[in-house]
Amino acid sequence: MSFQLNYCAIAIQRLPNMKILTCTAFLFFFVNSIAYSHQRLVLAKIESLSDQYIGQFILTEAYKHLGINLTFKTMPALRALESSRSGEVDGEIQRIPVIEKSAPNLIRVPTSINHVDLSVFFTKQIPFRSLMDFRKYSFVYVRGVMIYETLLEHFNSSYPVSTDDEMWTLINLRRMDFALAGRVSSLHKLKHLGIEGIYALAPPYKTFPLYHYLHEKHRDLVPKINMVLQTMARNGELARLREQAVRHLLSGVHHK
Repeated sequence: MSFQLNYCAIAIQRLPNMKILTCTAFLFFFVNSIAYSHQRLVLAKIESLSDQYIGQFILTEAYKHLGINLTFKTMPALRALESSRSGEVDGEIQRIPVIEKSAPNLIRVPTSINHVDLSVFFTKQIPFRSLMDFRKYSFVYVRGVMIYETLLEHFNSSYPVSTDDEMWTLINLRRMDFALAGRVSSLHKLKHLGIEGIYALAPPYKTFPLYHYLHEKHRDLVPKINMVLQTMARNGELARLREQAVRHLLSGVHHK
């Protein structure tokens, strides 16, 4: 370890600015990977939401830079929030910031790790213009997923279910009319279920950035993993990992 630190210290004196940043980042990752090498975190993973795999894929690689191993506990969305809020698990893979109102003891890691293109899924292929066009239709959504619950005021009729499998089944049986859901994860799920005739309307309703959250007992870890994610974003690793995870999802090669 002393040899590598001395080598980088000498190199920093001789290298131009960009390489200094690279070497400084190396020192940060190296020292912190030693400090955290025996730590393991358990993160809540929302069941039946395929885009959780994208965040899982990215964070697994990111935490390797700190020498931290991750395990994931799969559970319904509402239970996941309760478990991370109570400290039963160490945090959430990814959420939108609206959860902060009901979970002030979860700390957002400032660098976004993913995004969701929230799209209307409907049984007719029509251009999407406004949610107001769907007010007369029945809306089905997964209970506990905050993105959906913030939109209920737009619809006259809504019905919560526990999983997205139930959501797609109800639309497929024409018992409900439409859903709002992440485009990538939903196309994957519909393919997996063998359901045809439910279409992602374009353009998406809105794109939401997704953030990793840690319980406040890991407050000291937040700036460390954020620096890792910032470096990964600058060097293109974050985008490459997301593209790779999306390809895995849509080709059906990922493992739950």
